[in-house]
Amino acid sequence: MKKKICIGVGTLLMILIVAGIVTNYIDSGRVTTGHEPKYCIKIVNNDGSKVTYWGLGYKVIRYVGVSPNEPYENNVGVKMGSWFMRYELEQKLSAKEINNYIINYLEDNNDISNFAFNYVDDITNKVIVGLINNSKEEQEKFIKKVFIDDEAKILDVINNQEIIKFVESKDVFEGEIIVAEENYITVEVLRDSKSFKVKDKVTMKISRTTNGTNDYYAVNNKVRVTFSGLIEDSNPPQINAVNIELIS
Repeated sequence: MKKKICIGVGTLLMILIVAGIVTNYIDSGRVTTGHEPKYCIKIVNNDGSKVTYWGLGYKVIRYVGVSPNEPYENNVGVKMGSWFMRYELEQKLSAKEINNYIINYLEDNNDISNFAFNYVDDITNKVIVGLINNSKEEQEKFIKKVFIDDEAKILDVINNQEIIKFVESKDVFEGEIIVAEENYITVEVLRDSKSFKVKDKVTMKISRTTNGTNDYYAVNNKVRVTFSGLIEDSNPPQINAVNIELIS
């Protein structure tokens, strides 16, 4: 009697093993080609974001885009492995989302004097951020200041995706002050620079000293201007100067 039971159990195990090998092979081919596994029990988690397919000795984990009822090929992540496999979908952010994050921060804060510009490069799908001082230290300072979001772990996501590309944005030119008002000056460029030609007129905001230091924002004085590289489309063009120094 015991012998018959052992033979029966052994036969059943052999059938299950063979069935597992065959169904694993078939479903592996289906998953690889973007099709839903066929020989599995389908389980959807509570919020509907993940579907687990349980097979004989294997499973498939699928993260859905919108609904577990959508077409299988619309998944945002899928992986096949053993019953003991763990698969968590890596959080990703698009270049547009990152760029909007920067824009929203700058609308509410004005504490990044080293910042020049930001935009999405559609060819490389990266966010281009211009810094006047483009050192590694300043890059890290910018990221930590803008992307403070412990709950979403956005700093880890950005570092993993390498989605931000920093570039230097700085230009220097020399000019003669031709208009000097209380809060702005206009200068005439003395020699060609990266952004301007000789005789070009450029306007920039100023803050006059109030501590007794001599104020050199006067007509006919010559100055060396360092700015972010961004030029507003106005007449005359306007820039955001980060440093203005008197030259002889």
